[in-house]
Amino acid sequence: MKHLIISLKLIVLTIAVCCIAYPALIYAAAQICTPYTAEGWLLTGKTGKVTGSEIIAQAFTQDKYFQPRPSAADYNASSAGGSNLSPNNPAISERAKTLIARFKADEKNKLPTDLATASGSGLDPHITLEAALFQGKRVADARKMSVEKIKEILNENAIRANPFGDETKLINVLMVNRELDSLNEK
Repeated sequence: MKHLIISLKLIVLTIAVCCIAYPALIYAAAQICTPYTAEGWLLTGKTGKVTGSEIIAQAFTQDKYFQPRPSAADYNASSAGGSNLSPNNPAISERAKTLIARFKADEKNKLPTDLATASGSGLDPHITLEAALFQGKRVADARKMSVEKIKEILNENAIRANPFGDETKLINVLMVNRELDSLNEK
């Protein structure tokens, strides 16, 4: 009986330390050191309502918005992940054909790969500058802006994917869409 009581005390102590004290300590440290990132990089609108996260993609379907990569998780962070479909699965081809048609791509105007393929998590908030430029005319037309102004905004918001290697530049879709919305409000 003595060993059982000692074992139960150790279980309670382990649960208290590992499930309560340690997570509370990490949460408090994160809130003190980096509160913005600790809360998920959440972005709010003028009313204070959360409009999205800087690090999680969300669906944009209106022509006035740049669209992110397709998502096998339907942009739901609680079910993040790829589709686990093989490249030979007909569903992958059908999705690609649908996207090619939606973006009005053809042999002369090829759809950038990242607009036809989902990321591993299904939540990647970035597209390549090439993919954003591909959508530029549609967005410019819908917003009654010049394509040159859209290109300027994209180039201002482009970041290098790898500062040590290739020159690929990325665009955070939500951040650019928010900037465009703020310009239209002025």
